[in-house]
Amino acid sequence: MCIEAPSSQDPSLPETEGSARAPSSAAPKRVLIVDDHRDVADSLAALVSALGHEASCAYSGRHGLELARTCGADVVILDIGLPDMHGVELAASLLSACPDRRPRIIALSGHADQRTESGPSTAIEEWLTKPPDIAALEAAIAGKAA
Repeated sequence: MCIEAPSSQDPSLPETEGSARAPSSAAPKRVLIVDDHRDVADSLAALVSALGHEASCAYSGRHGLELARTCGADVVILDIGLPDMHGVELAASLLSACPDRRPRIIALSGHADQRTESGPSTAIEEWLTKPPDIAALEAAIAGKAA
C-alpha cells in the first residue's frame, strides 16, 4: 500500500517562503521517497506534492522495493544511508525489480562526499545533498540538468 503524502493544500502544513511556489511545469510524475527518517521522508513528500507530483513514502529499503514493484514509480528518491540496505544496493535492486519500467533513481544523502565513497552506480542518475535545493530537486525529477 502506498502511503500518500499530505496534499499541498493541507491547511495543517505551515506557511513557508517556498509554499507560494507554483507547481512544476513538467508532466506530473509518481515519485517514491525511500528514507528511514520518517520526518525527512514525509517533508520531502509534501514538497514533491507541492511541486505537482504524486508522492508516496517507504521507510526502509525493503519496503521501498515492495512499493516500487506495486506503485509504478516514475522516479525514486532514495537515502543512501539506509540501515537495512545501502542506497547503491537498493538502486541496483530497483532496476532488477522493475525491468519493464525503469524508474529514474535519485540518491539523497546528508553527506556531500558520499557519492565518491559509495563508488560508481549506473542505476543512480542524480545525486543530491540533504536538504535538496528546490530547483535542483525539480530538475532531477524532470530529468533535466539543474
